[in-house]
Amino acid sequence: MRIYHEEQFGPVVPIASYTQESEIIDYLTDSNYGQQLSLFTNNINNKLGFINQLKNQVCRININSKCQRGPDVFPFTGRKDSAVDSLSVSDSIRAFSIDILISIKL
Repeated sequence: MRIYHEEQFGPVVPIASYTQESEIIDYLTDSNYGQQLSLFTNNINNKLGFINQLKNQVCRININSKCQRGPDVFPFTGRKDSAVDSLSVSDSIRAFSIDILISIKL
């Protein structure tokens, strides 16, 4: 399924279920992308080792919540081909804007 192997920006998001945590790590390791993922669990303490492995593959891990755009105070982040470095919203605006000076003689 092509959509499963491409970077997602919504509104369509593929959902996959796994029976082994190692399958998830293998998928993420092989993926070219690494922005964020959502992990749903009833016992976070049992998942700390797994989360430790996930943090090397993605830049944002949502625990018991959906993947989403963060508040503007959070930086844009990504791993692999998803992003280069991390930029906050204000840094992004500065980086992608062109400064101009307008001088008027009165």
